[in-house]
Amino acid sequence: ESAWAKIKVADILHQRSGLDISESRLGSSPDHPVSLFYAIGFGDPSLPEGLSLMDALNKAQVSGEPGARYEYASLNTYVVTLALENITGKPFEDLVTEYIWSQAGMEGDGILGLTVNGEPSSPGAFAARLRDLARFGMLFTSSWDIVAKQRVISEDYFGKARVAAKQDIYGEDYMSQRLIKDFAEEGFGASYQWDAVFPDGDLYKSGRTGQCLYVSPETDTVVVFYSSSYQAEVWVHAYAREIVKQLFR
Repeated sequence: ESAWAKIKVADILHQRSGLDISESRLGSSPDHPVSLFYAIGFGDPSLPEGLSLMDALNKAQVSGEPGARYEYASLNTYVVTLALENITGKPFEDLVTEYIWSQAGMEGDGILGLTVNGEPSSPGAFAARLRDLARFGMLFTSSWDIVAKQRVISEDYFGKARVAAKQDIYGEDYMSQRLIKDFAEEGFGASYQWDAVFPDGDLYKSGRTGQCLYVSPETDTVVVFYSSSYQAEVWVHAYAREIVKQLFR
């Protein structure tokens, strides 16, 4: 009976839920579901005991038609996590271990933050070594067999990602506007949790404080970097694409 009830999983996966849960709403009000979601996720000691991320999800309200507009929201990502757990009957951390981390020859552990209730903390609380982030990116290239013994990313994944990406539905949130301004080109859009999927097949994902994962399957290239700039205000992600375009295309 929540606002999520009639939204397709695909619209949530592609960050097009049509709910008022954009990251731009963080801090707009302590009672807003995004602010509450982050406060619970990072253990704000001023909150009443017993609150869970589900309490934040249930406060979400409809703002538009599902599938019509992209606005990045950690709440969407968390709902995908819940769907995976319900379908498989396994905790999210076990799924990451089984399907990704144990397959890619990682040199270090992946660390998943939990709330005080033991829920996977979706607001950016996953940590890994930089080289392991690059290994993850390599799973999306033709050199996947350097890090993995078996293919993790299906061959038809890339075509699906390009078809699902639509530039004309980027919203008015700060993430959408930065992507449009900084990449400054036509034809790219967001899908499958990637912030940008380009017509040439390149894939880009940013982190909350400016981290970057850029994968170019066609040129067999991965670019990664970390950052701790507040609200990703040092926005240099277009350089990752320029590195690939100028050196490898």
